[in-house]
Amino acid sequence: MNQMFAARYFGQENPIGRHVRVGLLASGPDKLADPIFEIVGVVADIRNPGLEEPSLPEVFIPFTIPSAASPSILVRTSTDARSLTATIRRELRTIDKNVVLSDPLLLEDLITRFSYSRPRFSVFLMSAFAGIGLLLVGAGVYGVMAYAVSAQTREIGIRMALGAGQAQVFRGVLGATIRLIGIGLACGALGSLLTNLLVANQVWTVSSFDPLILLAGIAAIVILGLAACYFPALRATRIQPLTALRHE
Repeated sequence: MNQMFAARYFGQENPIGRHVRVGLLASGPDKLADPIFEIVGVVADIRNPGLEEPSLPEVFIPFTIPSAASPSILVRTSTDARSLTATIRRELRTIDKNVVLSDPLLLEDLITRFSYSRPRFSVFLMSAFAGIGLLLVGAGVYGVMAYAVSAQTREIGIRMALGAGQAQVFRGVLGATIRLIGIGLACGALGSLLTNLLVANQVWTVSSFDPLILLAGIAAIVILGLAACYFPALRATRIQPLTALRHE
């Protein structure tokens, strides 16, 4: 039995030497009259229902016991498992020529097909939306800053006419952008705490709060935002005072 079975049904007692009755073997075409087994060992828990599900209580019975399930053989090898298919088939035929062999399957392929497919699609879908979101952030920041510089053309011209240098104008436009980015990051960080719960439910073994990922996202948005406002800020430094004063 596994550790969860021992903990659930025997608690702190030593289960070795005790007996259990497997009720499922008392029915079916190959039913046993008295399916009682002696416990000979306790093994570690494994994710028997699937990688995304928690472990369940489990017992292991001898392979000589008839059952409705088809018997399977698990082979662990340090070489390429596909290269051993013919050898395994030949050895099984040597033991019993009447045995019906199904096509061999790799455990890696089974896990990929039944356990990784859904979370992989979820990650791809969320990555696509995240990429679109970053593009929208860049376009939005650029559009807002371009409009802000255009609306402040007269004000910038007056400042430059009164002696403000290009560096001062550039820092002023950049500072306004940084304030907008800071407000957006504060709102986004709060929203991410809620959306991370959705991500954790879709992709198992993923924490609902990962500070490294959060910092990486903040850094990416800051870099993208600063890059998007560079050209509006640079254009503001090239405004001619006389042209700006005549701007309506």
